[in-house]
Amino acid sequence: MSDEGFVSIESAARTTGISARTLRYWIATGKLTATAEKRGKRVSLADVERLGRMTGKVSSTAVSPTATVPPSAVAVSTNATASVDVALMLERLDALYREQLDAKNTLISHLEQRVADLEQRHAATALPATATPEQIDALEARLSAREAQPAESPITVVTTPETATQRVWWRFWER
Repeated sequence: MSDEGFVSIESAARTTGISARTLRYWIATGKLTATAEKRGKRVSLADVERLGRMTGKVSSTAVSPTATVPPSAVAVSTNATASVDVALMLERLDALYREQLDAKNTLISHLEQRVADLEQRHAATALPATATPEQIDALEARLSAREAQPAESPITVVTTPETATQRVWWRFWER
C-alpha cells in the first residue's frame, strides 16, 4: 500500500485546521476511513479536506501544503470535488424544500377544512334570510320568556342548624 497522501491524524489536523478530536470523532462514526499503522492511525489528506469542505470546517479553496500533486491536478480535482459537493448540497436543499412544502400544504388543507366546518356550523345556527316577520316575532317572544324565568340552580344546598355551626375543613386554609 502506498503512503502517498496519507498522514497522521495530528498532521492532518495541523494542515487543514480541523481539530484532531474532530478527526478522531469522524473516524469513530465512520465518516472518515483510517488505516492503523505502527505509530498510530493515518488518514487520507484528500478525504479529510473533502469532508471538511462538506461540513464547512475547511474552505473549498484550501490546498494542502504537503500535497505532492501538481497544482493543475489539484485545481481539476478541487473543481470536480466542489461540483460533487454542490450537487449533494442542492439535493439536500431540494429535499428540505419539498418537506417544508408538503408540511405547509398539509397545514393549508387542514385550515381550509376547519374554515369549511365553521362556515357550516355558522350556517346551521344563523337565522335564515327568508324568515318572515311573524317567525322573527315568535323567536323574540320565546327568548324574552326564557329571560324572564328565574335561573334554576343545579345544586341545592340544605343548611340545618347542625351544619351551620360546624366548621368546614377547608375554612382552615382560608385564613
